[in-house]
Amino acid sequence: MSTRSSAIVRLVASVSVLVLVAAGVAEAKKDYLARFSGKAMSLAAAGMGSTTVEIGITRWTTDQERQQLLDILTKDGSKGLSKALEDQAEHGYIRTNNTGTRTLRYARESMVEGRRRIVVATDRLMTAYETMNPTRSEEYTMSVAVLSLDSDNTGDGQIFPAMELTVDELTKTLEAKNFTAQPIRLVDLHPRK
Repeated sequence: MSTRSSAIVRLVASVSVLVLVAAGVAEAKKDYLARFSGKAMSLAAAGMGSTTVEIGITRWTTDQERQQLLDILTKDGSKGLSKALEDQAEHGYIRTNNTGTRTLRYARESMVEGRRRIVVATDRLMTAYETMNPTRSEEYTMSVAVLSLDSDNTGDGQIFPAMELTVDELTKTLEAKNFTAQPIRLVDLHPRK
């Protein structure tokens, strides 16, 4: 290898290391309101698999933002809601070894039967097959995770990787349709520092 080629390789390697270090520093400097890790377990027909999942929340969706999103869902349906979520500020991230990092566009917490309940949503990662071969799964444009935590912030939950949301006109309640046969189970959720 020539001296010039070696210098270019060293320069590219140095820049790559600097980019990775800068990304790590930026991640560490974020102020998280809540941060969790655990295992995601798929019970799909092809077999059971698991991966590590991390969720970091940097801001909560306000009552006003929630109401605006519900109004959009009522008026424009799930696709309208998906487009509106794209315009929401970043609320944090969800990361797995299998799907990489997705930006959260919705994060809401409440107390349900003495447990802390956190609901987060992001746009759904479409597979290459789905984008090239339109299927019914295109209608399910969001991924939603629901965490159920006890007083020490440990617990479990579910990820619905492909969701379509609607509002029942009669009862005005939120209804969810899950495209996949089984949600992904979250287990061993615990606070992350």
